[in-house]
Amino acid sequence: MSSFTFDTSGVVGPIKLPERTHTLNVGWNDLSPFAQGYVEAAMREFVEQQRLSKPGFWVGFRHIHPEALATILRDCEAWLTEYTERSAATIPSMPEVGREFWRIRQEGKRRTFPPLTITLGDDGKVCLAPTTQDGGA
Repeated sequence: MSSFTFDTSGVVGPIKLPERTHTLNVGWNDLSPFAQGYVEAAMREFVEQQRLSKPGFWVGFRHIHPEALATILRDCEAWLTEYTERSAATIPSMPEVGREFWRIRQEGKRRTFPPLTITLGDDGKVCLAPTTQDGGA
């Protein structure tokens, strides 16, 4: 396995979340530990896949497209509500559970959370799209 260190610097935004009346910029420390684990697992998988054809490839937290991060935050909250009946705010430290959610999702084990394909947009931002049956977005 290649070494992976996820750069958590910078912010992503502006993001409009349903429970907010305004947009906001989101930093790594604004994420719950659960969401941090989920993002780290997703970005690790993406970087490792990209490095097969592009040695030295890397992305950091600040490279996530605002819409992708908004989707991640909504999905993490929905997962916790559906499977633990708790919200991210009430779980003190669960990055490993967030990483497990990414793994379960990518294995297609939950119909309500289908696998995602991660891509790099023309703007250099990391995007998410539902995975099609042929494995692509």
